[in-house]
Amino acid sequence: MPKILMPIGDGTEALDTFYAYYRLPEDGYDVVVAGPEDRLFHTVLHEIPPNPAVPWDITEERPGYHLQADVAFRDLQAEEFAGAFISGGRAPEYIRYDRDLCRVIREIAEAGKPIACLCHGIEENASPPFPNARSTVNRAAPLTLMKMLFSTGCW
Repeated sequence: MPKILMPIGDGTEALDTFYAYYRLPEDGYDVVVAGPEDRLFHTVLHEIPPNPAVPWDITEERPGYHLQADVAFRDLQAEEFAGAFISGGRAPEYIRYDRDLCRVIREIAEAGKPIACLCHGIEENASPPFPNARSTVNRAAPLTLMKMLFSTGCW
């Protein structure tokens, strides 16, 4: 079964992560969850609270579920993966600085394999250079960041 890399960290958004975690195997992919260390990670839920008497302009963050990493970033080999899925939440804000994760994501991209990003997952692609980027679709803020950092690609 082809493998899909799913990098996570504390603060990974639960719905973004678990949908792909369960959906990809339905299409015949083995999801390999990787983290800065091989340990249990905390996910978070982002939602606008449903109380109209106390309006929110942005999502509130609440504790979510837990997810065990199968492997640490330092032990990853890009050639083992058919692609990657990078979830949203706060985790991409700090895991994008991990040299081993950057190496693997860059090697997957250079091999022409697909990398799917959801919400803030696009921040992982903002760290290493991606000279052969084909297209990026995401929310306005991360997309603006990508436009500033790269001169190639289809925006």
